[in-house]
Amino acid sequence: MVGLTRRRIKGQLYWYAVKSARINGKPRIIWQKYLGTAEKITNCIIRAREEGDIKVQTMPLGTVAALASINNDLGFIDIIDRNTDKKPTEGLTVGQYLLLQLIGRAEGNLSRNAIADWYPTSVAKLFLATPHKMNAKNLLRHLDYLTDDNIHAIEDELALKLKSLGIIPNKILWDTTNFFTQIENGELIPRKAYSKEKRNDKNLIGVGLAVSNENIPFFHETYEANKHDSQIFSEVLDAIVERLKKLSVDTKQAVMVLDKGNNSDENVSGVLKRTHIIGSLKADQSKEYLEVPMGEYSPIGEFLMSYRTKGTHYGENFTIVVTYNTKTEKKQRLTYEDNKAKILVELGQLKQKVEFRKRRGRKWTLQRAIRAIVDIIPINMRAVFDFEVKKKVGRGGGLIVEYGINPEKERLRRLSFGKIIHFTDLHDWTDKQISESYNSKYQIEDDFKWLKDKLLVPVKPVHVRKDGHIRAHVFICIMGLLFYRYIQYKLRKAGLDYSPKELSDILNKIRLALVVSGNNKKGKFLIERMEPREAAVFSILGMGNYIKV
Repeated sequence: MVGLTRRRIKGQLYWYAVKSARINGKPRIIWQKYLGTAEKITNCIIRAREEGDIKVQTMPLGTVAALASINNDLGFIDIIDRNTDKKPTEGLTVGQYLLLQLIGRAEGNLSRNAIADWYPTSVAKLFLATPHKMNAKNLLRHLDYLTDDNIHAIEDELALKLKSLGIIPNKILWDTTNFFTQIENGELIPRKAYSKEKRNDKNLIGVGLAVSNENIPFFHETYEANKHDSQIFSEVLDAIVERLKKLSVDTKQAVMVLDKGNNSDENVSGVLKRTHIIGSLKADQSKEYLEVPMGEYSPIGEFLMSYRTKGTHYGENFTIVVTYNTKTEKKQRLTYEDNKAKILVELGQLKQKVEFRKRRGRKWTLQRAIRAIVDIIPINMRAVFDFEVKKKVGRGGGLIVEYGINPEKERLRRLSFGKIIHFTDLHDWTDKQISESYNSKYQIEDDFKWLKDKLLVPVKPVHVRKDGHIRAHVFICIMGLLFYRYIQYKLRKAGLDYSPKELSDILNKIRLALVVSGNNKKGKFLIERMEPREAAVFSILGMGNYIKV
């Protein structure tokens, strides 16, 4: 039970709320709270009676205000509106509608139906107010204002703005991925293909992404998922170079960093006519480099060694740098052995099913058995496996499944563990410079991870099926990634370096409270108490500019 007690300090009486309990049979104070003087307590009671009940409603602020601040830095809404042809009307502009959808995806991976429900009670309404009722149909309709041409024009303007802020793209990283969807009756873009998420049963959409310095998205393309990586790069190369020229970047001083999936005579030659190149060779193209004894390697880092030579590939003379990482070698070796063991078990089980099939059930055909084997062996492991399915000779028919490891191909695979075989026309660069530039490719791989994760502004799920809407949807998600990467860039300049997950956690802890007391029906907005980390991000991004407190 809580009681009151008073204490005299320097002649003044002060009141405390206290709670007592018996400890070892004796009464002891186990909790106390300072209340103040009698006058202070009386004033608090009078004020509470005059103001009446206090009601508090809290809502998320961090993500909405952070993205709004980046919109202000980049002029995103204005750029969208300049490059779309919607006539001025009462209500939100195209840019405002698209920013709202970007924020809605970031606030919880919201569909357009969910955004319409979320908007009326969200902080977004405080700075994106519309006289009309928000609805999913209107949100979807505004995707129609985005076309291939104006998407590229919008990205052109954003790239110019980023350049004015100090982000000059003289190194371009390009890679592709795909996203599985629930689209069954789409148009041209959704296609069956090899799924990088192992969902070969679903229609996929392909996305290519180029990022520039500071890992800021610089260019993207949404395309039919069944196009090969090298084909799509060939189609977009001119557009990427054209964007560099619009930024007045000297393309002869720029470097294009490519994954080996983009390798082809046409692509390598095309890049060299425009920029420098750093790429990597596949193991089957570079047997002679894998055979080099480790005694000829030199250390260039804590776990890294390199071997340097010259070589001719794709009709061009290159500097070849083979790097070997001891930690990576161990990891790849263990992964390989684990995968190999699992595959052999599954192939053995399939052999039993095919060769000793029951009378009932679906009949095993030659084609069905081959498809089943291909499904068991991942594409990156198929080179080391040999297999054959053939018909039994004699009475009863049936099938025979044979499989095994190709010794020579497995030997080459083992030699490749921990190694990357780089090729480049930058003959004056050191082994370390070449290696570090190529390995910066992990940045774009992280981008794809976040585009597939629910944490930031994910592409999935795709709630549209028409090609134009798919392109517009992917564009919004890429812009969300750009906003987050620019936030990281801005914080790094201020001495704060946070991963996307850390940044998301910080923003989620920044909340707004609407306090309504007594007869004050309008209430007052207050920022909830923040820890130093959240307060620093709040200040650097100028998030208080969007809420009058």
